[in-house]
Amino acid sequence: VVASLTKFYTGNGSGLGGVLVDGGKFDWTVERDGQPVFPYFVTPDPAYHGLKYADLGAPAFGLKVRVGLLRDTGSTLSPFNAWAAVQGIDTLSLRLERHNENATKVAEFLNNHEKVTKVNFAGLKDSPWYATKEKLGLKYTGSVLTFEIQGGQAEAWAFIDALKLHSNLANIGDVRSLVVHPATTTHSQSDEAGLARAGVTQSTVRLSVGIETIDVHPEDDWFSCNCLQLKPGKIMMCTGTDRTAERLYKRGIDIIQIPYDEIMNGGGALHCTTLPLEREYI
Repeated sequence: VVASLTKFYTGNGSGLGGVLVDGGKFDWTVERDGQPVFPYFVTPDPAYHGLKYADLGAPAFGLKVRVGLLRDTGSTLSPFNAWAAVQGIDTLSLRLERHNENATKVAEFLNNHEKVTKVNFAGLKDSPWYATKEKLGLKYTGSVLTFEIQGGQAEAWAFIDALKLHSNLANIGDVRSLVVHPATTTHSQSDEAGLARAGVTQSTVRLSVGIETIDVHPEDDWFSCNCLQLKPGKIMMCTGTDRTAERLYKRGIDIIQIPYDEIMNGGGALHCTTLPLEREYI
């Protein structure tokens, strides 16, 4: 098993590394048509006095990696990255519980939202992969999900730009919630046919759900989904950050920012609306 330590293991993007996990039970001596399938494990290695790695039994793969990759390419963790990974593993099980619980709630929220046309998350009962999840007896299905927003690239970008909690990063497995637009980042080298094969469209948004208190998410998502209504030539009244205002302004949307206490609506709900551009405000 090959895994990235940069993701869930460290949990906060503080370390860089990877890990190879081998159970020590694989038969490296297997042959096909009288020829070894893994010749480098059964052929004597002249660099180590004719050693046959398969003869080592359980440590065969681990030692082959060490004396090969480690010796030739120096692929080893730095002391700091090793320390960061070890610290992260201590809380891995606790964090994964929170990651998955939050992801399930976010997926359900999006699945019932009028501006979302599709949610890809195996934990939803209407998912085509839910039966597989049940067959395998899995409690959770991970905290990374994608969804299709109503519209296209412009709407997906507007949603991402409007988020206040999420970081716009292509990483996953961070304690912080992350968001990315796959068609213009992780899959940007694909043509339309390639995107279709990968199940990615211009309206696809990918979320890596973090371990924040889930009560923070609804307001953030509500704010973002309302931003989808914005068109060039409109004014938005909200408490969005300067970063959000700048990016929306570049899309032809003029921004007026109102102090938070002036736009609180009865019951404490955030009031955010669009108004005609020809109106004047002070």
